[in-house]
Amino acid sequence: MDKKIEEMKKLYGDLCETFEKGEFGGIKQKEYVKLIAITIYIFGENHRKLKRETAITRITDLMELSNSTVPEDYTRVNTNKDGRGIPRMVHHIDWSRKHMVDKDLLSTNSPKGIWELTDGGIQYSKKILPSEYH
Repeated sequence: MDKKIEEMKKLYGDLCETFEKGEFGGIKQKEYVKLIAITIYIFGENHRKLKRETAITRITDLMELSNSTVPEDYTRVNTNKDGRGIPRMVHHIDWSRKHMVDKDLLSTNSPKGIWELTDGGIQYSKKILPSEYH
């Protein structure tokens, strides 16, 4: 496994240990916001932008590898209007992304499928990341 993945596995694990759980045991939205921000910052082009699919894959894979997720987040499925189901974790990540746009942490001007941190999003990421990641 590459060195960046190993480092992130530990970082995600450390962060997830402190995560506040919601009413049903899942991770709260504000914690997903942290994961999205640091994932884009660490893996994104110029610490700024990352494809949606890459961000979701990195978050779900690294949380699973760090053994820090709530199994319900993987097993429960939300059904869309068209009848397709998506894992609850992906649903939460997508809603958290919308929350980040509303809070001006993610850009509204990015191309479809690209998640781009604003200057405020970069500052937020730096605030929650250990200094060796800056």
